[in-house]
Amino acid sequence: MTITREEMIKRLSERSGYYMKDVRNLLQCMDDVVFEALCEATLDEEVQIQMVTGIKCGCKIVESRERVDPRNQKPIMVGETVKPFAKFSQDYRFKLQEAYNNSKDG
Repeated sequence: MTITREEMIKRLSERSGYYMKDVRNLLQCMDDVVFEALCEATLDEEVQIQMVTGIKCGCKIVESRERVDPRNQKPIMVGETVKPFAKFSQDYRFKLQEAYNNSKDG
């Protein structure tokens, strides 16, 4: 199942009582703020953003390093790269597992 952005806007609007255009505007602002924050990652410090309770996203910069080219097994240098990530809290994972188990039994 995929929940599209428009479906998320509709659901948030129904639950909150806010107009869909206001929710859409808020999500666009959130996109901008999250992207700007992720761009602040450095070699010394990763960026983590708590999106919703139990879910964090972020990114870190991985410094340049030597790797092996899989085509010819020769060493090559790989430049600095941005590595995005998402983390789920243990409590959130337990709740997901419990909800899954309850839906299976019902």
